[in-house]
Amino acid sequence: MSDQLISVIIPTLNRPTDLARCLKALLAQTSPVEEVCVVVGPGDVESPKVFGQLAGGNSAWRLVHVEQPSVVTAMNLGLSAVKNGIIVFLDDDAEPPSQWAAILREKIEQYPDVGAFGGRDHLQLPEEPGLMNPPPASRVGVFTWSGQLIGNHHCGVVGSLADVDVIKGVNFAFRREAIPAMFIDRNLVFRGAEVGWEVDICCAIKRAGWRIFYFNDFWVNHHVGMRSDEDNRAMRDTPVALRRVFNMAYLIFKHRPPVSAAWYFLRHVLIGNRQQPGIVMMVLLVAHGDWKAPSLAFKIARQLFVGACNGYRSRV
Repeated sequence: MSDQLISVIIPTLNRPTDLARCLKALLAQTSPVEEVCVVVGPGDVESPKVFGQLAGGNSAWRLVHVEQPSVVTAMNLGLSAVKNGIIVFLDDDAEPPSQWAAILREKIEQYPDVGAFGGRDHLQLPEEPGLMNPPPASRVGVFTWSGQLIGNHHCGVVGSLADVDVIKGVNFAFRREAIPAMFIDRNLVFRGAEVGWEVDICCAIKRAGWRIFYFNDFWVNHHVGMRSDEDNRAMRDTPVALRRVFNMAYLIFKHRPPVSAAWYFLRHVLIGNRQQPGIVMMVLLVAHGDWKAPSLAFKIARQLFVGACNGYRSRV
């Protein structure tokens, strides 16, 4: 194992066109990636064909099959398979430019005290120009004092880099030594894509004393692959939406300061928002004719409570 060699882990499920684009981009790097591990979900018969066509018998490119439809299981399997000192999680719908690996090597050499590296994902959504070309944000990937996580990873940051709390998983590189345990918390509830696993890794890295940097020039094109109905971000009352509530409460109570965690819980139970209504938002939604809001608010409060209790126990 070399501390400076790069291993890329790509979980994928039934998106062969996206996977092909991603792998072709890795093959086109000016600074070659030493190892690529594609983790294929259950029932996906097309992705192995794409991999076979592009890997070309390269022994450093490996295909791993996961038996559960779980992103955490897939990523943990990938972590156990790769050998190098720099590990990158790359979404199958990401397309890194040809200088991507060279820029990562430059950052690794330049910032020896940084445990994880990430950058902008340029959303490829022609029908939504505001998301494709947003102005740079003043804050990216940071927690507020009240436990809220500000994303904005797709916007870029004012200036060239930012010291952040969380990197987005579409393009997430880290040093192996920054997380010696080399696994994502299995107590998180996983099935689907939008689950907050990045928060667990990033908080563990920060608590171990490492810094996390976000760079505008360490970017990828993000083609935003199709999701199932269950994974639809816009739908409120779905299993994946409720798992997201549980996971974030679990992670906040596991990693964040107690006062911040308590405020996060109270704010979401008492107020909430349209997607995750608390008491106040539930009343407003009912006043506007949304009679499903009380049921949804109850489900969300339950997930918040169970997630918070489990996260606190994990912390202790």
